[in-house]
Amino acid sequence: MHQHYHSRQRMSSHYRSETSPLKAIGYKVGANSISERGRRVRLKRIYSEILLDPQSMQPAAEFTDLDPDYLLDWGEPSSPERLQKIANFLAIQARTFKLRGRTMAEAAKHYEADLEWLKEEFFDSSCHKFPWPDMRV
Repeated sequence: MHQHYHSRQRMSSHYRSETSPLKAIGYKVGANSISERGRRVRLKRIYSEILLDPQSMQPAAEFTDLDPDYLLDWGEPSSPERLQKIANFLAIQARTFKLRGRTMAEAAKHYEADLEWLKEEFFDSSCHKFPWPDMRV
């Protein structure tokens, strides 16, 4: 694991980006969703690609609009921290859209389906020591 991901002092610990790395690469759910395959390709990319250069602490090309400290929170590529961040992001989005009612039901279903797929594809409870997000509202 790169030391830089954990040793850098965060300038804005309460900062929350309006755009996630997923949105930055075109992940979209709901009525105007991209295809299921397209969403999963993007989930794989976010899980496995560099979001932030660990040496320069600069965002990778597609993520230059995102705060470096926010990207730092996403952890290293293919790490348990990255998987947990993606899973928690999808779960929070799913719960939020469920609470909005019928008009957002399709978006919530997409997030839930993608979360389940992410678990089947990458989660291994023997080496990932975090609880998988609960989908109950």
